[in-house]
Amino acid sequence: MTLKRLAWIAYGHYYESFPLERGKYLLGRAIRALLGPVVCRLDGGVFELDPVGLVDRRLLLRRRHDTVVLDLIREVLVDGGTFVDVGANAGYFSVLAALLPNVQVLAFEPSPRELARLFRHLQLNSLGNVTVFPFGLSDRAALEDLWVARDSNPGMNSTRQLTGRGNLGKISRPFKRFTDLVPASQVPGIKLVKLDVEGAEMKVLRGLETEMGALSFATFVVEISPEWLASNGSSVDEIYEFFNSHGLKPTSGLSRTGQYDEVFRPGR
Repeated sequence: MTLKRLAWIAYGHYYESFPLERGKYLLGRAIRALLGPVVCRLDGGVFELDPVGLVDRRLLLRRRHDTVVLDLIREVLVDGGTFVDVGANAGYFSVLAALLPNVQVLAFEPSPRELARLFRHLQLNSLGNVTVFPFGLSDRAALEDLWVARDSNPGMNSTRQLTGRGNLGKISRPFKRFTDLVPASQVPGIKLVKLDVEGAEMKVLRGLETEMGALSFATFVVEISPEWLASNGSSVDEIYEFFNSHGLKPTSGLSRTGQYDEVFRPGR
């Protein structure tokens, strides 16, 4: 184990165990300025981690990240197929899916900062079976504001400025409908769709409406957050009604409190 990795691991344990928050973030930035990010092998893939950020820090400490999605990737794509990663961020799930035999990945990510890391991870893993779309998905083609989260939690980019999340400001980014980017001929091969867009999930789903017949045999895993959905003018009920209308059934069941991953599977 390298000294760089040991230093970052020590920082991660300090961050998690020391009771006072003051100074933790600045210390992380100082370590990053001195040492840079650290390259690690995780879950079979190679990733360049920046432990100033929440998810990277947890991964470095071998904490599991979103086991619902990871388990679905290994289950649903065991015999190959196409994985659609909407809100791909730095590409953790895109990479792990693409490493499986006979899998193709369609990764959608509008943030330039996260796109740079996504391409870096594809390079580190020598992957040629991932198609990256530098767009957000929505129900219409337009330029939209994207609020870019601080590097302490870069997975929180959003089309809305949500209270208490902290951000670096907004940038204008292109958003398109899924059908504007992916030919209809590719849709039947899709087996798994991950949807994590900080409350804009219904906009993405409305942009998928015309292809839901062909996607009726796919599995969807959707991040559900009542607060963030409401900030985008939609609701938890609307998500469940959408999938029910297309014959996909929830695994967990509707909740109007907290944040959770819901898995919608083809009706039996």
